[in-house]
Amino acid sequence: MNQQATPQAPSPSGAGLPDLNSGAYSFNFILDLLRQGTADFHFFAVPRPATSRLSDGQDPYFVNGGFVLNICSDLHRINSEIRIPSASEGVRVIQSVGEAEGKLTCRFTMAPQDFSWSPGKEPKPVLYDRFRAQRFVMLDSEFTFGDGEDSFSGYGVGRTFPQVISGGPSVMAGAVGNITEGRGKFKGLQGTYALNGTITPEFGFRGSITLRVVDWNGSLKSETRIRPLDAVFDPEATYIVLHGQKKSQFEKSAYSFAPNGSLQGITAPAEWRSAEYNFSARGYKGLRSQVSVEQVVGNLDATIITNILAAPGTDNSPAAFTTQELYTFFDQNGCAVGTIRTGVVEGDSFNLVFPSAPGQPGLRFAGYGPIL
Repeated sequence: MNQQATPQAPSPSGAGLPDLNSGAYSFNFILDLLRQGTADFHFFAVPRPATSRLSDGQDPYFVNGGFVLNICSDLHRINSEIRIPSASEGVRVIQSVGEAEGKLTCRFTMAPQDFSWSPGKEPKPVLYDRFRAQRFVMLDSEFTFGDGEDSFSGYGVGRTFPQVISGGPSVMAGAVGNITEGRGKFKGLQGTYALNGTITPEFGFRGSITLRVVDWNGSLKSETRIRPLDAVFDPEATYIVLHGQKKSQFEKSAYSFAPNGSLQGITAPAEWRSAEYNFSARGYKGLRSQVSVEQVVGNLDATIITNILAAPGTDNSPAAFTTQELYTFFDQNGCAVGTIRTGVVEGDSFNLVFPSAPGQPGLRFAGYGPIL
């Protein structure tokens, strides 16, 4: 999930398309605004013991879990930092999960595959089936932190990915969401989040949640270093958490065309850096985040497939996109030691306004998808 500037105005190019790499403001100026005006969080969700598996008494025989999964997960601190890749060790991640400092409650409501983004709308009933890929919507989503003063409501969509792991069935899940109403430090703020984890046999959600909030006043950023987490346990999966951005103003985006010559989207090259994401909700300062960006560990070759010339998305009608991505990890000598080919199967983008850069369009976006 990320933010980016979008083309500002058409250029007198032969194709008559907007110039993707120039505007009224410099690359470094916009990049500094994004660095200073966003707050990033990484949580690890652990489901609380369920008192009831179902919603509204549906599916009384517990055949599959009903039409709705009542999600209640504690949000723990997590450290997940990639080491510099090497030819001998490959790609390694140091990670541990700390204490809980927040909570997520929502209803994973199974939905028809063609159900579109519709905040608050109940889909037609569909039974949960752990052996079949399904679409779901996240209704009545509530994220609360600390004593509950800092919280927000959200709406999201996602899907399940049934897998066979260690010889047994497992249900992975991905989702993308948007803040609809904030309270406390979140009041009046916009943000996007993404879920990456599993639906447990007890019908809970366990896994990673990343959140980026547009915070121009810096109310969520910590002015002092947040204490290290107290390690409680190691997660059963590896989460590679990175910081991505263009290398410099000389790294150019370009239009991408389909085989028939039609415009299908843009290319978005970037470099990956290791990063330490930390947050705390304890103490009189309430919720605050801190990110330390470190060395380069790889790069990204991505094609974003979307109607780049369409109007920006809104909270009620985001602009959809998919991607084709190649992650390449390399050692200190620049030699490739591993790759991951993947792609966003469902992404949503929303309009982003820069108060300090009038007229500069931008997007905030998030998406999810499987490793291919």
